[in-house]
Amino acid sequence: MNTDSLQRLTEQTSGLRQLQQTLAQVADPKLCEIVSLVDSLPVRGATDALIDPLRPRLRQIRPPRRMNITRLLFQPADPVITATTLWRRTTLALPRSALASLANQIRQAEPDLCGRIEADLDPSLSRDPDRLIAIGRPLWAAASRVLSHSAVAVDWSATTGLAAADYFNVARPLSAVLAEAATIELLVALDPQTTSSHQRSIAIRSCLSRAVNRLPAPAPGMDPNLPVRCLGMLICVLLARLPGAEAVLIAAQGVPDGATARLAAESALDTALEHIDSTITRDAATLDARNLASCADLLETLDQSGPAGRPLRRKHIAELRRRLGETCRNRFTGLLNANLLPPSTGHAAAPTGQAAEDVARELRQLEAVSRHFGTTAYYEQHLHKAAETLARIPVPAANRVALARVIEILQGPEAALALLASP
Repeated sequence: MNTDSLQRLTEQTSGLRQLQQTLAQVADPKLCEIVSLVDSLPVRGATDALIDPLRPRLRQIRPPRRMNITRLLFQPADPVITATTLWRRTTLALPRSALASLANQIRQAEPDLCGRIEADLDPSLSRDPDRLIAIGRPLWAAASRVLSHSAVAVDWSATTGLAAADYFNVARPLSAVLAEAATIELLVALDPQTTSSHQRSIAIRSCLSRAVNRLPAPAPGMDPNLPVRCLGMLICVLLARLPGAEAVLIAAQGVPDGATARLAAESALDTALEHIDSTITRDAATLDARNLASCADLLETLDQSGPAGRPLRRKHIAELRRRLGETCRNRFTGLLNANLLPPSTGHAAAPTGQAAEDVARELRQLEAVSRHFGTTAYYEQHLHKAAETLARIPVPAANRVALARVIEILQGPEAALALLASP
């Protein structure tokens, strides 16, 4: 597939959906190739929508991306960036169509700084946290200063399709996130094996306390809830990027100006649940084990946390967990039947090779996710039957070791050894 055919397909709704579902099934190396192809387009346009449902997975595998000022600038706020068609004024999110206008505003305000940073950018930066923080720190600090006092960008409405009044509800909260961007990246890079939860909680509380001290004062023509939006968006980013959502919520309750912090935490919780809801509804066919695990972990943590204790919110969380469990089971059954088990009729070829091993690993990962929903027995039973079915397929001697590797992933070393020992 070349760039021209990719653009043509993504401009057709049916072609885009088919491609999204296909990409959800491909192995990580192939997905990285497709992302590189999308990044190479001079004008991405509708093609950018191709990878929207895959962004949580991309955050996990972190493929090398073509780095530029815009990508580096918005790296810390990535979890709250959403498709413009899904953005609403009540949501703590950044519409994707706003990024180019905001980045252009930063370039115009800080041309020398952006020029120096641009010269240091390369794809390896995304895999080097220390260097990314060192290069990004001055850019994030400068961008935060600019956006905390800026007027509406000249090209704002023309390039974003949003009203002028929306600018402040996007730019000011982004400023709050970028002011703490270096701290966020440092917290993400911390080794959980050497950093205690207490140390992490102190760092999060300090981050939120500084943000409270920088909250914008009420101004004529601006949303009176803007301070809550600013702090709420920062909490949303911390919830999405740091393990242990409960630590973030507890830290929010302990900062100065507790009323604003509590409202911000409540708003961030609602946004997080809304994001999971829309993800299950919109992207169920493209969610892989890592996406499902991330959603399940957050739901479980929120269900156990104090701020989530409202009866209606607990009911919402319970419903989301039920739907997520169904999505996980559907993904498991679909992968098993379409990508691993032999057809019920015709010649049965043994699934071997890297692709088969990748499918087997994801099936086991989905089994692990199912523990959140108390449905592990279903997965264990089907993995056991799958291993038995594969073991009965006649294969040449040269392929037995490859098949044994697949069976070992599904059912453990004893099942694999039994295959190799059989006549």
